[in-house]
Amino acid sequence: MSAPEIPLNPKMLAWARKTAAATVEQAASRAGVDVARVTEWESGAGKPTLVQLRKLADLYKRPLAMFFLNELPVDFTIMKAFRRLPGSDDLALSYELTSQLRESLQRREVALTLADAIGQDVPVFDGRAHLTDAPAKVAAEWRDRLGITAEGQRAWGDDYAAFRAWRTAIEDLGVLTFQTTRVSTDEMRGLSMFEKKYPVVLLNGGDAVRARIFTLAHELGHLLLRSTVSKDSNEVLESSSKEEVWCNAFAGALVAPEPLVTLVPRKTSPEAFDWAALKSQANALTVSQDVVLRRLLDLGRLTRKEYEALRKRLATQNQSRAPGGPIPQDALVVSRLGLPFTRMVVIAYRQAQITLNDLSDYLGVRVTYLPKIEARVFGDEAGAYA
Repeated sequence: MSAPEIPLNPKMLAWARKTAAATVEQAASRAGVDVARVTEWESGAGKPTLVQLRKLADLYKRPLAMFFLNELPVDFTIMKAFRRLPGSDDLALSYELTSQLRESLQRREVALTLADAIGQDVPVFDGRAHLTDAPAKVAAEWRDRLGITAEGQRAWGDDYAAFRAWRTAIEDLGVLTFQTTRVSTDEMRGLSMFEKKYPVVLLNGGDAVRARIFTLAHELGHLLLRSTVSKDSNEVLESSSKEEVWCNAFAGALVAPEPLVTLVPRKTSPEAFDWAALKSQANALTVSQDVVLRRLLDLGRLTRKEYEALRKRLATQNQSRAPGGPIPQDALVVSRLGLPFTRMVVIAYRQAQITLNDLSDYLGVRVTYLPKIEARVFGDEAGAYA
């Protein structure tokens, strides 16, 4: 006997799939049926079983009860605020990125709820800048506010130590930072969502570590400008967006302020350029070589033509990426969710504000990892993997 079909709103099936940026093929694969069957469900010609509906709800990241509503929900379409480069096609976002955007917003709501439950004050992000402000001046002010010193920056040495230092300093402002590795860097390197309480920065964890440092600084710039959502572009100088240009200038000055950029190129052709000195300068600041080139351009030490020629040559060189090999699950949790969010979830569980199932759901891991996660976020290993 086949499993009974259940009554539901077929329009809700189509709406949930489209707002999740999932294809009919993905839905069919998840439900274990052919494409024609999913099309029938969405048209009302047929209905899925409860097991099939649960699989679709998981794919679409929607609660099961939603599919029985009579009216379609009023959904905030965050993609409309997602900026692309001028001249690029207005294509729909991938399923992976759409899911990450929704999950990031859901985590923010969870953080607000948990902070209230455990009696933790939520800091107000009061930073503000305008496009008419000099990016370098704003960057200097925020280096002081973040507590980043020249001596401290030179002492990091390790890429991951540098990333953790920047991330922690920005999280201390009340910013929630999350990472994903399921999204292509061609589509997204970073984005930000401004709110006065718990603004969000989402970074692409599959990107090079030093690239993530610059992206983090870039997205801080967008938060200061009170952006809703912003796409970090790798084609910095080719973007005509005034805001993108401002944020990149701000980020460059934040991670590589003028007094620390000591490289003065004497020969600027790609063949004669002192690449060893460029690499040494980048290593001293724990930034990418591209960032140093950008700063040389911003500081007037390179012409636009020279910069473009040097950057073209640099693009053919490999950037350091995340090390290979298995990463402990508890370390991945902290890397993906950040210390503030992870700590709040653990504290809420220890105060009996949430259940063990809630904790597992919020952290995305089995509860058996809880002791190691606690040791990592409250002990000496806090944030040991970025």
